[in-house]
Amino acid sequence: MESLARTFDAFVASALPPALAAPHQLDILREVLDYYPATLSTTLGFESRLAEAAGQVDVAIRIDGKARNQLAALRAPQAPDRTAGWQYILAFAARWSDPQSKVSERIPHVWLEIDAKRLDKAAGAIPSLFCAVQGLDDLSAAEAIDWISESMVNTALGRPLSADARANAIRCVEALPAHAALWQIGLMPSRHFEGLRLCIRDVEIAEVEPILAHLGLSGAKEALMQSPPGLLGLPSHVFLDLDVGDELGQNVGIECYFRSDRLLEDWPPRSLDRFLDELVNLGLCSDAKRQGLREWQQEDLILQRHHPDLWPTHLQRTASFLGPSYVGALLRGVNHLKLTLADGQIQTAKAYFGIIHEWVTRLDGRIQDKTAGPQS
Repeated sequence: MESLARTFDAFVASALPPALAAPHQLDILREVLDYYPATLSTTLGFESRLAEAAGQVDVAIRIDGKARNQLAALRAPQAPDRTAGWQYILAFAARWSDPQSKVSERIPHVWLEIDAKRLDKAAGAIPSLFCAVQGLDDLSAAEAIDWISESMVNTALGRPLSADARANAIRCVEALPAHAALWQIGLMPSRHFEGLRLCIRDVEIAEVEPILAHLGLSGAKEALMQSPPGLLGLPSHVFLDLDVGDELGQNVGIECYFRSDRLLEDWPPRSLDRFLDELVNLGLCSDAKRQGLREWQQEDLILQRHHPDLWPTHLQRTASFLGPSYVGALLRGVNHLKLTLADGQIQTAKAYFGIIHEWVTRLDGRIQDKTAGPQS
């Protein structure tokens, strides 16, 4: 059976600049991905700390609803330090696979994120679980958090939220402007964190400071106020990440997204380049990492008709079934950058980049005049 290591070798390993991942790190990522079947996902994400020399690169696997049965069918590693953690994750996957459940209805996809630290610990490492959520807008803050606690936390971690964590999570949701919404819930058993991460969308950057002030996160608020003028005006939009346990986490994440129309503007967006330049000036990103991210995006669209033998077998079969009207396309790029605020300053900057596969028609403007393929 082919694994996601095949996808990684075909489209990532040879294209990943050394500044983003050292050769030994590629071996760790390959070992991590070899645990998962290739049919589980066609979207892989990677995380890199921008101020560090080429070092640890974590990997994330997006699993859409159509593949949730495959997740539930995985076998827990037979290792004392991993079996229990995996059993809870697989119990969640089984519940998610039930088409009659609210979990199935309200979670369109999940990400498994693996901290890829050591080769001897890579295979079957316990992942963190990040669940996209929908359909919670009509619930009160307490109702939404109680549903998350019962349906997600209790199942995937083996225990519900504590009373203090529940109260803090409700307080965070109640502090949001009416148009903001929960979009992803993070559970991190691999980090021995018993709370959850609330990922919040539709927040204007001007609204972040009052939210932090309301929650008493003074160190993050001060970091935001001290950030260089114009830095956080470059993203097209931002998301807010809050860690919630028996106490509120003092580290606050600001996810910065840069969107443009690939057909009408230069890609990658110029604002992303300017943002990276600012991070280099602040000492939050190395020159090598900045250049590595630029190189990663140079060939941003790869078509299956170029070197088709490189593509995983299941995609080759699907292409044969769909016929000539559709083209397999692999998009490669930077999804977002993330700043961590704490203790009155920006502590770290990270890049989240990866690949995603799509089936597009031959009339799609993105594939006109595309002649380059992956380098063999």
